[in-house]
Amino acid sequence: MIRILKRLGRSMSNKLKGKKDLCKRCGACCLAGGDGIYHWCEYLFFKKDKIPTCMIYDNRIGKKITGGVCVLRYKTKYDYPGCPLNTGKPVHPFFDKDKPS
Repeated sequence: MIRILKRLGRSMSNKLKGKKDLCKRCGACCLAGGDGIYHWCEYLFFKKDKIPTCMIYDNRIGKKITGGVCVLRYKTKYDYPGCPLNTGKPVHPFFDKDKPS
């Protein structure tokens, strides 16, 4: 399964060449969970300069994380504030300020 996901990732990576370079690596899409309960991925950490970093970035696709599996950004069903890779999908509920609490 992981081999297939990696192969698909490489295939899409070729199609999206240049777009992944737009990623700010801000960590906004590194959320896991659901049903209104979200948390940052356990592999995301912030350096002293407050820049987020993924500890498993090169091998993250298909990796099980608490609350899900890490997927390619274009496969997420949400957009994230300020992300240059947004495509007009709904904003992730974690960031949706219009949603009643």
